[in-house]
Amino acid sequence: MKARIIFRCDGATHIGLGHVMRCIALADGLRKEGFSEITFLSKDYDKKILDKIRGNSFNVEIITRRAGLNEDLKKLVRMIQRNNRTIVITDSYAINTAYLKELKNAGAFLMCIDDLAQIHFPSDVVLNQNIYASEMNYSVETYTRLLLGANYVLLRGEFLKGYKVRPLRSKKVTSVVITMGGGTINNQTPKVLEALKNLSKEVNEKLVVCVIVGIGYQDHKQLHSLSSEQGLQIRMIDDPNNLPQLMAKADIAISGGGSTCYELAYLGIPTISISLADNQKRIGEKLDETGVSVYLGYYEDVSKDDIKKAMKNLIIDSIKRKEMSERGKILVDGRGVERVVRELKKLID
Repeated sequence: MKARIIFRCDGATHIGLGHVMRCIALADGLRKEGFSEITFLSKDYDKKILDKIRGNSFNVEIITRRAGLNEDLKKLVRMIQRNNRTIVITDSYAINTAYLKELKNAGAFLMCIDDLAQIHFPSDVVLNQNIYASEMNYSVETYTRLLLGANYVLLRGEFLKGYKVRPLRSKKVTSVVITMGGGTINNQTPKVLEALKNLSKEVNEKLVVCVIVGIGYQDHKQLHSLSSEQGLQIRMIDDPNNLPQLMAKADIAISGGGSTCYELAYLGIPTISISLADNQKRIGEKLDETGVSVYLGYYEDVSKDDIKKAMKNLIIDSIKRKEMSERGKILVDGRGVERVVRELKKLID
């Protein structure tokens, strides 16, 4: 298709990688449907994150990290004006209504990925993939198409390559995966590792623990030191290129409360979640309420004892783990990107 697509999103240790990763998932789905001109416009917070985007064969244009919103907007408007037909997809909490109106005035078809519903959206499409999205009161235009709920979860393509088809979960727990986000936000991974100390002896099971950290993680020495002290068989894996396979091998996951929860639900992994930011609280609460995961609360309120107790309870309750697994696979069916791309094509055409 001749339309050019520009994604405006950022990733960094202080804001996480979720915005960038779900935009990559959508960009990949659009490319498969014939959209060949796709560019990411991002601030230069972290070269490794920008290289991650480039590694998925997308163009990247840079905004200096010190740029204010007006400078940010001017650059994006100039990019829009270079083309007769431009689709802009934003995924940023820093953007306001005035910014979005200027993009519409510049002639862009505008889609906004959002979790908060805190501003007015003069957008053609608003997407909120979260399980609670239909309960939110969005301020939009009469023409705005709302795509709300877990039917629109933006799973990356690597999760859709056969990992959904797997046998029923074992009655025994031997493998645990810990994934507390792509950066060092609030650095909860060490606390989780300390909570699991001596757990193998207490549940009389030999546990293999896979600790996954993303490209934004910056405290590897502390994790390696803890790993040698915990009495567990621990594998430390940094920014793996086979993340779905690693997750799919786990009997239980301990996760941050962001988009990873939906990936784990899709794979049918019973999950204990801890929210690392305010916008993750409702995800955890709602997934717990629907029986998809066990939510322990906001990280400041969760102790090592809370984590250990939740793990022990889940290890001994194979029936609950099986129910969580089945409910997760029903909630996230893996067709979210497909549905979003179909809606976009329909509206653009």
